[in-house]
Formats: sequence, C-alpha cells, structure tokens
Amino acid sequence: MVTDRQAVAFSEVDSERFGVRVARAHVERENLPKVLDFCGAEQVSLLIARSSTKDLGVVQTMEGIGFLLMDTLVYYSFDLVKRAIPADSSGAHVRKFVLDDKAQIERVAAEAFQGYYGHYHADTRLDRRKCDEGYVSWAVRSCTSKQVAAEVTLSPGKLSAVRAAFKAGITPSRIARQFGISQANVRKILAGK
Repeated sequence: MVTDRQAVAFSEVDSERFGVRVARAHVERENLPKVLDFCGAEQVSLLIARSSTKDLGVVQTMEGIGFLLMDTLVYYSFDLVKRAIPADSSGAHVRKFVLDDKAQIERVAAEAFQGYYGHYHADTRLDRRKCDEGYVSWAVRSCTSKQVAAEVTLSPGKLSAVRAAFKAGITPSRIARQFGISQANVRKILAGK
C-alpha cells in the first residue's frame, strides 16, 4: 500500500500474482527520481503508477524513458453549495459486510471484472486469467482486510459526492467505477463509516 507520505512501495500481492517484482507509486514530477531509484534498487519489473492530470509532464517524462500509459481514471464531483443532495428514493438497504458474503462477492466480482479493461488487462505482458483474479482478489480483500479497506480514502468533498450520486439514483457499481473504489467501500461510505 502506498501512503500519502511515501511515493512508492513494493506490492507483495501483485508480485506473487504475476511472478515479477511489482511496485505501486503516486508519481509527481518532484518524486519521480525517488520512485525510479526505488525501482532500480528493488529490481522492480512492473511499476503501477498513478499521477494527476494536472501534472501531465511527469507522464510524458515517464513515457520518454520507456513507461507505457495503461489507463486513466475519471473522478466526478458534486458541488453541494450549488445543489442539495437529492432525496434517496431507491429503497436500497446498506449493511455491513459479514463473512458469509465472501462467496457472493467473489462471484459478482468475477462476473463484473472478467476482461475488465483496466491497468492489468491493458498490459499485454500479463496473463489475462491472472488479471481477472487480481480484480476479484481486490474486491474480496477490500471487504475482509482492514488494511486494504483503509487504502481507499476520499476527501470530504468526494465522500459527499459519492452520497449525492447514490441519492441521485446512480447504482453503487457505477459509483465504484466512476470513483475508482470498490462497491464495498461505496457501501461503507453510504453507511456513514
């Protein structure tokens, strides 16, 4: 897991899954040398990097030295000052995860993410089946592991936007895709956790 205070971290779970040394990073122009030094020292073969579109230069720099852009994420916001949160008319019931949910989460995630064209499937060097397994594993771990669930942190504005999107009738699965978070975390947000 990469925290706000560190730029890069070794990814044990991705390394085990794909059989190569993998790291994850939040890359900015200022920390790119640190990320590259880490990858060299740790003999990282695959870097899963995120960067802001506000810093397009760092992406272009990385492409210039051989990195490949695999996907982009779009984040939506909802200005609560300009418009009130619509009333929830869906009647949806949100509850905490229970261990008996694990099999259903695996089944739904397997169907939802089969062939999902995210950063794993966009990399033609990775085994397709293992890519699918990666998303299923992430979905399950986001419910069963406090560490993985803690990886998903949103600003108060984004938390409000998730709630507003749900009240506007957008499904949790679509909200999850739009915000780049798991449906389990959408449910946690909606439950006020």
